Formats: sequence, C-alpha cells, structure tokens
Amino acid sequence: MKIEDKLAKLGLELPSLEDLYRSNVSGAHYISHFPVQNLLYLSGTTPRKNGQTYLPGVVGKDLTLEQGREAARYAAITTLAAVYPARRAARYDPVEVIRGAH
Repeated sequence: MKIEDKLAKLGLELPSLEDLYRSNVSGAHYISHFPVQNLLYLSGTTPRKNGQTYLPGVVGKDLTLEQGREAARYAAITTLAAVYPARRAARYDPVEVIRGAH
C-alpha cells in the first residue's frame, strides 16, 4: 500500500513542502532534508496543520498528554512530507529506520 493510500485511509494528506516553506513564520529559508549516502538528515519538522503552527508548547506545561500526542502526529506528518519526495528522488524505498537526534 502506498503512503498516500495509508494517509487517505486515516483521513490525512501530506502537506506540500512549498507551502511549508512559504508559511515559515521566521521567514528563514531552510533545507528540509539533506541526503548523505544512505542517510537522510531532516530539519524543521514541527507540528503543522493546514499550513499553520499546530499545538505549540510543552506537554505537562502548555499541553495535555492527548494534545501532545496530536502534536506529535502532525510533526510526524510534516516529517513524512520531507521524506517522501527525497526517498522518491534517491530511491530510498522503503524507509527502514527513523531516528531522532537530541
């Protein structure tokens, strides 16, 4: 099953990277993804919904646990928006591991 089909089944769709770039509130231009050999480095993956910042804050301080889960869901969708075109261009198929850096 294609990623678009899985997201459609959940009632979701990938945001456009162009829209994400245009709606960046800082006005900064950044690179959402950078491939190096078989790795894909990502940046700017915050929760976004309908082109807007969605549920900003800290869980337990500004957000409930349920709101934090919802924010994480939309941050993951933003991440997929960067991964999807990069994997198609570089033939990263399937994506095997997603790791966070702290």
